[in-house]
Amino acid sequence: MQQRLTWRHQVVLTVCACAMVAAVATRAQQAPAPAATLVPVSASSLLLHPDLYLGQTVAIFGTVEQLLSATTFSMDQDARKASLTDLFIVAPTLQAQPKAGDYITVVGTVLRFDQAELQRRARAYTLDVSATVTERYRGAIMVLATSVVDPAMTDLAKAPPVPLTPQEVAFDAVMKQVNPANAELRKGVEAADIAIVSKQAPLLGKLFTDTKKFFEARGASDAVKWATEGVAIASAVGTAAAANQWSDVRTSAAKLGQLCQACHAAHRVRAEDGTYRVKK
Repeated sequence: MQQRLTWRHQVVLTVCACAMVAAVATRAQQAPAPAATLVPVSASSLLLHPDLYLGQTVAIFGTVEQLLSATTFSMDQDARKASLTDLFIVAPTLQAQPKAGDYITVVGTVLRFDQAELQRRARAYTLDVSATVTERYRGAIMVLATSVVDPAMTDLAKAPPVPLTPQEVAFDAVMKQVNPANAELRKGVEAADIAIVSKQAPLLGKLFTDTKKFFEARGASDAVKWATEGVAIASAVGTAAAANQWSDVRTSAAKLGQLCQACHAAHRVRAEDGTYRVKK
């Protein structure tokens, strides 16, 4: 059902569109493949012309009509007006339900409701609706949602980050020391300052040793190899500096940063909140 949006809905639509573009852009930075084009559409337009949007990633604007389960609900363009159809929304990561009647934004993929296809796309998810609801929407248009933004601009489908394990907390403390130590080492190398190099090289050796132990416990052979090389290089830097062989010091010290970059590329991932953690 199509009708003119109120000015309030137009403002919410515009703000939500901006927020969704920003959210999708942030998540796209973590994905190895190019982000899908985000298509803005009203719930009424999607219901009227579903075949135009099948398989596409859309940002839908509409009203919550009915809460169907902990992870599903239906949408319409305007809950105050009767409609023959509504839009089925499945949000596997929904953390809190939206309120019936709220004007919201949903980002997700447009599909025809089929339980086998839903299971294929969301393997860790179990659909939590009754048989009556399943039958009601069988073959109907639906959206497999990744974001559900309420009027307060809260993404209700954004899962909280998994807490760090004690081992990850300890390793995070190690990583936070590596960059400052390496920066200080480079400063000492450039100035041929034996005092700085003699202090930072052993520290880096210890940090690489701790890194090696962390990745040994995870069975990450490539990271163990890089950390082992880091221990050896840090030792070589200290030895060369003590012998006043600054050409060798500079050559060896340059390799430490390369090892860090290789390990980060293979084992570090950026979370949506901007922090980094080790890949599972």
